[in-house]
Amino acid sequence: MWSTLRIVEVQVFRFSSPLRDVFTTAFYSSSVKESVIVKLRSDDGVVGFGESTPFQYAFGENADISTYVIERQLAPKLVGRDPFNLEEISTVMEKTIPGFYYAKCAVDFALYDLIAKSLGLPLHRLIGGKNVEKVPVAWVIGIKEVDRVVEEAERAKSSGFREVKLKADRRWRRVVDAVKAIKERFGDELEVRVDANQSWSVDEAKRAISRLDRYDVQAVEQPVPAWNIEGLAEVRMSVSTPIMADEAIRTPSDAIRIVKAEAADILNLKIGPQGGIYRCLKTRAIAEAAGLKCVIGSCLEGHLGTGAMVHFASATKNLLSTDLVGPLLRAERVTVQPLNFAEGFYEVLEKPGVGVEVDETRLKGR
Repeated sequence: MWSTLRIVEVQVFRFSSPLRDVFTTAFYSSSVKESVIVKLRSDDGVVGFGESTPFQYAFGENADISTYVIERQLAPKLVGRDPFNLEEISTVMEKTIPGFYYAKCAVDFALYDLIAKSLGLPLHRLIGGKNVEKVPVAWVIGIKEVDRVVEEAERAKSSGFREVKLKADRRWRRVVDAVKAIKERFGDELEVRVDANQSWSVDEAKRAISRLDRYDVQAVEQPVPAWNIEGLAEVRMSVSTPIMADEAIRTPSDAIRIVKAEAADILNLKIGPQGGIYRCLKTRAIAEAAGLKCVIGSCLEGHLGTGAMVHFASATKNLLSTDLVGPLLRAERVTVQPLNFAEGFYEVLEKPGVGVEVDETRLKGR
């Protein structure tokens, strides 16, 4: 007879890793990423781990804030609850403290890891089962001079990547020049996507993307500020290149607004700022119902958080690609073994839970 599990312990740790190179976007430049790690233990001894990498510049939450929210606000509400009651836990967390979705994502990932381990199943079996054996990844190139962008695209292609994403800022002519150079060099052998990270006005976006239209760009991501859904729709109607929404999506309701406004062709599902798998499944369903493709985005999570996202991506029927480059950019990891990655693809692991073992000696308390 089935006996109800209970969460008996919640612990929060931090893990920082230097990046292999300085990573620059329209928001920031960084040489290190810090993760928040949650460890949940049930009354039968099963342990689940979750990782999120808060991103203050775009979403207003850093590791200090996430740690405080989990320790002081969420942990007391989690102890004693059945980890399988995901709707109840999601509702309780949101009522306890609205927002702070990176904190909730770390908890959510740990819940799914714990549940899947208790059932002896890989995580993807809980969320629809895998549609692909391998998950594709676009190599992400930070803001650099055009010649350095082309050199990095060459290295990515030589390593087996089939697509690259170029970060852009207000100097939109530079990214147009970079796309032109890559297309002239590699033609159709390398897909190119552009991510403006909200840095253009509506008029700038129209000018930039109208010039990109001739290069068969896969998509332009979040060209205008996240709040400007009408502006995003105006840009989309003015160009032929597909438009992707990213920072504009924090909740399933945001996705509904984007669909109603016909503001995007593709949704970037960043699981961290959406609060985890449970909430993101709802956004994914909205995209699928609307006939929109999805990209699974990254906040440069390590092997633990990215592992959960690989499972999510593999179970996404309307998947276009992913940006899950965090483990490839980080110089250190919190797991015993790395994820299996080769030639632009992650292997979908079949071990119980996320499928990676955490080296707890590498964790540090607050």
